[in-house]
Amino acid sequence: MSEARETVAVVDHELPRKRSSKACEACRARRIKCVGPPPCTPCRTAGIGSSCTVRLKARPKRAPSAKLFLRHQNHDAVDPPRELHDPLSSASYAEPIFLDKRNPLDELEAALAGWCRNKGLPFSQLVFKVDTRLAGIPSTPLPPQPLLTKYEDVLMEQLLHEQGGDFDSREPPSDRTLLRSLYGRYRAMPNSLTDDQTALVYAALCTSRFAQIRVAISEGENLTLTDESREDITYYHKAYNALASWNRPSLVALWAIFYLIPFSIGMGGPAETKDLLQQMAWQVKELGLHRRETASLYQPHDQVGALFSAFFYTEMFRSSLMDLRPAIPFTEIDVDPTPPATMFPECLARSSFFTAKLLADYGDPHVDTSNLAYITATEAAWMPYVREMRHVSYLEAGQRAKLAWAQFRYNWLRILLYLPHIGREGLAPQAWATITRAVEQIMYSYSDLISVNQLNPSWPQVQRLVVCGQLLILAHDAGELHRREAQTLFQLLHDLLLKHQDTWPICAELIIGFKAVACVFDLNVGPERSVPFLPVDGAVVDPQVDGWPYAFGFDFDLSTFAFT
Repeated sequence: MSEARETVAVVDHELPRKRSSKACEACRARRIKCVGPPPCTPCRTAGIGSSCTVRLKARPKRAPSAKLFLRHQNHDAVDPPRELHDPLSSASYAEPIFLDKRNPLDELEAALAGWCRNKGLPFSQLVFKVDTRLAGIPSTPLPPQPLLTKYEDVLMEQLLHEQGGDFDSREPPSDRTLLRSLYGRYRAMPNSLTDDQTALVYAALCTSRFAQIRVAISEGENLTLTDESREDITYYHKAYNALASWNRPSLVALWAIFYLIPFSIGMGGPAETKDLLQQMAWQVKELGLHRRETASLYQPHDQVGALFSAFFYTEMFRSSLMDLRPAIPFTEIDVDPTPPATMFPECLARSSFFTAKLLADYGDPHVDTSNLAYITATEAAWMPYVREMRHVSYLEAGQRAKLAWAQFRYNWLRILLYLPHIGREGLAPQAWATITRAVEQIMYSYSDLISVNQLNPSWPQVQRLVVCGQLLILAHDAGELHRREAQTLFQLLHDLLLKHQDTWPICAELIIGFKAVACVFDLNVGPERSVPFLPVDGAVVDPQVDGWPYAFGFDFDLSTFAFT
């Protein structure tokens, strides 16, 4: 009898139980028991039988395929080509791919550190380790009244009547009504200005004073001397402190940061530029300038859009040289960041688009930017424009400088693309060959810029030179450079660092470090100059690229926006 009971119990346990029907939406909302098939009894009783519906069960999300996950973890495997997506699109993927992306520039420094340990050389002399700089340059106290009033009037009139603050500008002056109005109030009733308005006035005075100092730069004066009058740094700190006191979103604060960023690039360090751009990113997000529905609420539309374009491309410029992580992810932007035609020459606009695309893909965890198929497709997309630039006549006014800046962009992108392959067996030879040619073209582009007076010391230039020097070391160690070619490139690197030494004292230490490396390779790097340190006589310079902020190390013009 007991065995029969056990058998019945087992059979009852194995029989599938009948699942209860799912409650309709109306009963679910009323929190009552749903009885019967649709239309259910409660709905028919309530007279809403026609609206009795049962929600279909959502299909559960599929877990990532283990095979797919392992395939993308194997970096040597080559995936089939895939269509490259728009960097500003917000397309979602059904199966996420978790890629551990490291900054290629960090991997380069790690490889160089290992090489230095093997050779017994100090690694610290081969890296650009300056983060902040303005705090270390002594500022100059402002003159007392009434001299201060006259001094600031001259600075403001210079800025308002000269395009971008250049003395030799050939462009008509911009109508900067807002700045005129604020400066008039600053002079008559300074206490009537809010902190963001005060910051804008100080930032404009900072830019104008530095425009005067640029004349001293061209005459060979040293900006780091303690006896050099540096009111521009004084105004910079005043503007920065006023922005810190304001600490609220406003378009006026955005304009103030807009003026300070080129100055921080020309005189400050990477951390100071990044700090200002992060402040600008916070302002942009709080004001909603990165979203179409909120950006359209601000007037005038063209200038607000131009202001966002200035932020977008400046942050892209910075992140491509540092961390490859823009302050605002491109997936959060749905406005068109295309800058005005006066801001970007066509060749630079194209190269900037591809820079934005690479940064967007690098920040997308679903895109493997180190994949060989991705690299091939990316290069195929921009190669027609590179070939087109090679056929442009250098005799055209300003084309030499524009093409040199565009070559910088494309070759820098090529370096970022191939850097992840330098440590992979089977892919390293092709990677080193491509990187070596890109570094060589970057180094020779400096000669083109110097010949038309379009290369002035700034942290982006020093950073790029140091990375090129690091790549030269590892490329020569990998056997990619012949002795004569290595001799020429190391000499060129030495001369370019020497050009920056007056305004960037760290270059003296870098020169010592790279000369020690040259000795290891049995190369003779001497004081002979392989590049002209002054513009070529009779060189034609395009007014579109002659002046601020190209002299700060930018490769696009922010000075074409007018205040209203």
